[in-house]
Amino acid sequence: MNTGTNTAKHCFAYSLRALGLGSSFAIATLSAAVSAQGETGGLQVDDAPALEEVLVTARKREEALQDIPMSLSVFGDEEMLRSNFTSLEDYVVRTPNFSFQNNGNRSRSILALRGVSDSNVAATGTVVGFYLDEVSLNPTGGLRQNDMALVDLERIEVLRGPQGTLFGRNTIGGAVNLVSRKPDKEFAARVTAGAERFDTYYLNGFVNLPISERVAVLASGKWEESDGFIDNPALGDSFGNSAEGWRLSLRANPVDDLLVDLAAMNNVTQFDGLQSITEPDFDKGNYESAVNYMPENEVDSELYTLRLEYATSNFDIISLSAWNAFERPEGFDVDGTAQEILIIDVFTRQDSFSQELRLQSNDPDARLVWTLGAFYGDIEDDSVQTLSGGPTDNPGFQSVSMNEAEVENRAVFGEADLLVGDKWTFTLGARYSEDDYTLVNIAGEQFDGSSDAITPKLGLRYQWNDDTLVYFTAARGYKPGGFDTFFEGDEEISTEYDPETAWSYELGVNATLWDGLLAARATLFYMDWEDIQSVFFLDPVNTLVQNAGAAESYGAEFEITAFPVENLTLDLGLGLLSTEYTDFDNTPDGDLTGNELPFAPEVSFSLVADYRLPVGNEYDAFFRGEYNYRSDQEGRNNNNDIERQPGYDLLNLRTGLDSGRYTLTLYAENVLDEEYFTNRRPGIPPAPNTVVPGQPRSYGISFTARW
Repeated sequence: MNTGTNTAKHCFAYSLRALGLGSSFAIATLSAAVSAQGETGGLQVDDAPALEEVLVTARKREEALQDIPMSLSVFGDEEMLRSNFTSLEDYVVRTPNFSFQNNGNRSRSILALRGVSDSNVAATGTVVGFYLDEVSLNPTGGLRQNDMALVDLERIEVLRGPQGTLFGRNTIGGAVNLVSRKPDKEFAARVTAGAERFDTYYLNGFVNLPISERVAVLASGKWEESDGFIDNPALGDSFGNSAEGWRLSLRANPVDDLLVDLAAMNNVTQFDGLQSITEPDFDKGNYESAVNYMPENEVDSELYTLRLEYATSNFDIISLSAWNAFERPEGFDVDGTAQEILIIDVFTRQDSFSQELRLQSNDPDARLVWTLGAFYGDIEDDSVQTLSGGPTDNPGFQSVSMNEAEVENRAVFGEADLLVGDKWTFTLGARYSEDDYTLVNIAGEQFDGSSDAITPKLGLRYQWNDDTLVYFTAARGYKPGGFDTFFEGDEEISTEYDPETAWSYELGVNATLWDGLLAARATLFYMDWEDIQSVFFLDPVNTLVQNAGAAESYGAEFEITAFPVENLTLDLGLGLLSTEYTDFDNTPDGDLTGNELPFAPEVSFSLVADYRLPVGNEYDAFFRGEYNYRSDQEGRNNNNDIERQPGYDLLNLRTGLDSGRYTLTLYAENVLDEEYFTNRRPGIPPAPNTVVPGQPRSYGISFTARW
């Protein structure tokens, strides 16, 4: 590493420490000041709005957000609607230290939390878990099935740092906990329709129907279609997208102490080809890709769940059963030109079953609050991949690979909070996980492996006063080992890689100030990541998964919600991050020790301002601005110049009228027409480099009705 890079890193580290300590001191000082104001009258805020209590289930029990001793971001139902959340990118850019790399299709993205990235596409797992009502949506990583549930969500919870105790394997970086709207006894319905640039149209909604005093059902659906913003002059068409899906859930209370939740969901996403363009076209502002192969790709996924909760006088018994499946036929013109240099066709089928059984205390005010559980999961993943094409002087190349993989996971876990005195709470948790994995390659060779791990959690929190909480947490995460395949000539080679683990240490403070006019959460963290399963490209086609030595990341997260003046709400999020491979010398690319981790921008920032002004007796006019910024990030572990992604900032504006029942919104996204990309790949000679561009300026209108 050069001197300039070292200097920058030291400056960043010192700035980070100063900012973290200064923020902690400021919050503590403000909290003490507010306590004093309570005795002397303080600020006159009787007529001012106050923050509503936000309830979350990040620890698999209902708790107030400001009482949770962890770093997390939460987006509620109305916030998702106002910000027009339609995909995971919409809330990733709003979350401190959360980043992604778009691969040019709607079936996979590489995700990273705090620099811990999901670049491994092997069948054993991911590092950022996605859950819908506690059921994993991406047990093998990257699958965009997490977009299918955005219609009837009550909230999105992004949990940063290892969640190995309660959520288990494959959550080294963190977890996204999607919580669906549940059927209830009151009739409710909502429908949203909209249109925007690039011939994009969408319609979604839900209806809740009470059947009796003990039974209710909720049905939701969505439909969207777009011509896309990339044209293909070679075929006279554009790279379009479409999605449709439905979800049906039933809640029954057959006897007083038993609650039954049954749900079924299906989602079909279609997208044309590989939605990338050549770098020369991007540099000219030309959103065109003249490829000769642009098939209609599809991801068809379904999920069925059954949750039973029985309450006794001292604890609850919870059973959660789930079956999840998807099929994914896809084809990509990887070279991005009209020449047949490299075309990839893939068909993947996956089935997974999981069963969890938990016992947990049901008195939140008890001095001892505890959870005990056991988990079983089985994943079967079959795939066929065909590579075809070849350079102009050697056409007709073709190779086929076929793999059948299975992963079986068993675990037992527990976590407890013990209140000592009136101020201190001690947390102790642990999970034992055991994984068996099998791979059968195209030659019929079978490879078997196994791994296990204990993932403990230790925590200490201090209730400074009624409005301020200070905490420290140490937690370990685990991702199982597995097998990878690549080709040497016509021979398919299978290799085994080891599990990876990470320890995380957090120091944080949550504070509510000025009688609820401001809520702040600040966290300092350090992560020690070992035996990293890292992906290397042996050539434009073949990848090799290899365990790195070790890496570290450290930084801070700050989130603030405030009402600075009447009718104005501000939401601010800031992530600061520094990452480095501390031991990574035995790689196909040489010694990478000292390199930055990929997909880890040093700064991630968002600011949302929402101003509402009464118009007449029935309507509010609203004006909303959303600003998001990401600094530069590396695109590969060897930190090459080609795959590095420059930073970018995005501004969205929205205005309209809202009566509570009806909302009309006019909006513009990427108002400044920022030209940016979320992925850049080296070209396959003689083709140039390709990039996955971000969407240029767009504008639209939407209407929402509620009953």
